[in-house]
Amino acid sequence: VLGGAPCGYVHSSVGARIFIYGVSPLGAGGARPRPLVRGRGAAPSRPTYGRRSMDTAAWYRWFAENEAAGSSPSYERLAHGIADDPSVVRWLEQLPAAKRQPNLLFATARYLGGPTDTDGFFEFVRDRHDDLTTAMSVRSTQTNEAARCAAFVPELAELEAPVALIEVGASAGLCLFPDRYAYRFDDARLGDSPLEICVDTGGSVPAPTSLPTAVWRRGLDLDPLDLTSEDDLAWLRACIWPEHEERRRRLDLAAELVANDPPRIDRGDLRIATRDLLDAAPRDAVKVVFHSAVLAYLDDAGRREFTDVMRRTLDERDDVVWLSNEGPSIVALDPLRTEPAGAPSTGAHFRLGRDGTELLAITDPHGRWLRWQPPG
Repeated sequence: VLGGAPCGYVHSSVGARIFIYGVSPLGAGGARPRPLVRGRGAAPSRPTYGRRSMDTAAWYRWFAENEAAGSSPSYERLAHGIADDPSVVRWLEQLPAAKRQPNLLFATARYLGGPTDTDGFFEFVRDRHDDLTTAMSVRSTQTNEAARCAAFVPELAELEAPVALIEVGASAGLCLFPDRYAYRFDDARLGDSPLEICVDTGGSVPAPTSLPTAVWRRGLDLDPLDLTSEDDLAWLRACIWPEHEERRRRLDLAAELVANDPPRIDRGDLRIATRDLLDAAPRDAVKVVFHSAVLAYLDDAGRREFTDVMRRTLDERDDVVWLSNEGPSIVALDPLRTEPAGAPSTGAHFRLGRDGTELLAITDPHGRWLRWQPPG
């Protein structure tokens, strides 16, 4: 617990196979597709949530009501204000669709020193729209939330074997160190670290008794961030929502913990380079490929390409497991319950899946809670 406040989340079991987990769309094996935009991956040509395609005003209204509501009053208020302001919407629509997303605008404004009160924010947008346009054109949202590690730890721990971790969409790579953090699943504590990640599981997850043994770790990102760069850290802080002070403290502590041994993060497209990393991993380790909040940055075709790469890999190898922690409709898990146990009726949540087929858990996007799903 940082500053005595809880945060985090978790999951369960799998055989001694290769795991794939990640946080931003960047590397994969398979046929070479068209290049992606700078950052975590290519965004849809139009804002898309599941099967719905939205115009810009509707996108901001959806964000306010479904993502910011109950989590960030300031972003909820600002997103509603943008949706109702035709002049701001017209300015946003001069940007490529991939660069209009609410999180990118809000993070960029804060990175440039903008306020979050309504009057101050809209004055800042009017006065600094050229600076915002320039920064948004070369930045992408690259939230690096260490608490997301908790969703993967129970599954990794059940391997009871050395693991090679491959994170696609790694950002700065903080999620490549699940063995460096401590966890508290409800009242059960695991590990010894200055950074403790607390997870409310509602009793749904048997707490693991050991941390994974990571012997190799490698990240993949279109635009890797450097934990030793003050500018990159400033961008990571700006990507955290204003009210989430606990997450900022966790970011700073996690960055400090791994700064002396920073991860190697290769620059690449997850649809092309994931297989290369699997081949580079130690033969005697279980390889783990994982991602969290990454595939939403790919359009439908890009997600299909990556899914095909992973399914071909799983068909060809018996030592690979694919772990995905994404929005409800991003990975077409099958069978996918229309009403998973413990899913919130409102607010954003992720679905933790294995091998692109099995729904394992419902998770909080920022790692605060986890609800494991019964089999079947």
